[in-house]
This record gives sequence, C-alpha cells and structure tokens, in this order.
Amino acid sequence: LGRLCPRGPAARLLWFLASLAPVSQGLAPLQNRLADRYMLFAVWAPCAAAGLLLDLAMKRARPRLAAVLLPSVAGALAIASCARGLVFADPVALFVEASERTSTDPDPLVQLGDAFFARGQYSDAEAAYRAAIDRDGLRTASGRTAGNRLGRLLAGSAREEEAMALYAVLVERDPGDPRALHKLAVLEERAGRADHAPQDRA
Repeated sequence: LGRLCPRGPAARLLWFLASLAPVSQGLAPLQNRLADRYMLFAVWAPCAAAGLLLDLAMKRARPRLAAVLLPSVAGALAIASCARGLVFADPVALFVEASERTSTDPDPLVQLGDAFFARGQYSDAEAAYRAAIDRDGLRTASGRTAGNRLGRLLAGSAREEEAMALYAVLVERDPGDPRALHKLAVLEERAGRADHAPQDRA
C-alpha cells in the first residue's frame, strides 16, 4: 500500500483536499456547514498522528516495531470510532455528554430535553428544560425555547397553572414571542380568563 500512496508535499495536499471534498460544501450543500471541520479534527488529527508514528518506525528500519504498531494503532482507532459511534447513535447519551462539556450554553440541555420527551421520559425532560432555563436565565432565544418546551410539557401534563405562570414570564421577557403569546392565550381562555389575553397586554 505504501507504494500506491502519493508522494511529495503537493500530492499529499491534493490527497488531503480530495478526501475533504465530499463534506466541503463544494460538491453538494450540506445541512451541517461544519461537517468538514468535524472530519478534520475528529478523524484526520489522530490518523495523521498514527501515520507519522508508523512512518517514523519504518524510516528507522524497524519493521518488527511497525508490524506491532500498525494493528495496535488501527485497533485503537477502530475501538475509539465505535465508542464515538455509539454515543452519536444515542441522542440522550450525546446531549448528556455535550451538556457536561459546557457550563453556559443551554442548547445541549434543550436538545437533551427533546430527546427525553421523544422517549416519553417526561420527568427527565422537565429536569433538562429546567436546567437549561437555570443556566440561561431566559436571556437568550435558546433559554426561551427551553421555557416554551417546558410550558408545552406542563400544559400536556394537566399542570395548566404552572404552564400559564411560565408563559407569563416568557411574555414579560419577550413580548413579541409568538409561541408564548399564543399558548398563554389558549390556556387563559380554557381557564376562563379571556379578558386577560396576552394580546391585550401587547
């Protein structure tokens, strides 16, 4: 295989760019515009390190060492890839990990709540949404999204009073939030408080 690999800096650069072409937004637009960056750092960095290590072993005329390193490194990379694949295949595990890697961004907790909600684990979803709100303080769109998702969960769990109180806070923080305005109006109408509809307060 070594004889088939391109040689020289220009050829190696071309090989590098060609391998990134499928995720570079050049051939076809992708939903995730950072896909090429993910591939670069998550795949190329360890593979480049492994390749340099094996190349060094071969240049020093230690074929026995290379024969041991090659399967060892390939096996380690395969195990690491499988481990990451299992995490990415499970949205709960993925967003639990993502939420633990930041102390300020509420987005992973919102996504974690959505993953729990999709599984019918509503108490866990509520805890994740509340954690996102606590982390954000309803200052950003992500925090208010967590608030709206929590309000939906509360309203669907026959906890309309809690949901209305939350939506009222959301409307106070962002009077132009159509989701919170609509949900609060619907809940207040159901509770016989149509005279306090949020449209009258806007």
